[in-house]
Amino acid sequence: MNYITPFDDYPIHQAIEPITIPGPTDRNFYDRYFFNGMDPVNEYIFEIGIGLYPNRHVIDAHFSISYKGKQYSFHASQRLNQSRVPINIGPMCLSIDEPMNELTFSLKDPDNKLNCNLKFSANSVAHQEPRSLMMEGTRTIMNTIRFTQLGKWTGEISTEVRNTESSSNIWH
Repeated sequence: MNYITPFDDYPIHQAIEPITIPGPTDRNFYDRYFFNGMDPVNEYIFEIGIGLYPNRHVIDAHFSISYKGKQYSFHASQRLNQSRVPINIGPMCLSIDEPMNELTFSLKDPDNKLNCNLKFSANSVAHQEPRSLMMEGTRTIMNTIRFTQLGKWTGEISTEVRNTESSSNIWH
């Protein structure tokens, strides 16, 4: 099986394997995206999560919005595309338009109950957060590093009850 992707053309390897093969052999190893956005004027907050679990060959995602006290959510999971791009999970798609500056997320719900087409534009540099280490005696339970970035979301979100234009400052 060929695990080589276009990413392997870049000198970014952290292990002797192609990029698609993670260094850690822990079956629970993951890589995640987590985004938030809010618009207090239109009374909504949304959240996007995407998780890649390469040692389990799984990718999953969700989009949730709370609008005036009611929550709408869409979840999808599937086998991980070994080339990693495009990042499609069922009817959801994430594209990195310009790394660390712009990305686009869309959801095209086949039942048309929850849809969105959102663009994130950074207005700060990405900041690495301190390492998060959780131990149980000598056993490592969690060892993670993530980054935070501020920016603005623009686009459209529609639920089965309302369409809304989005333009909100958020955390990435």
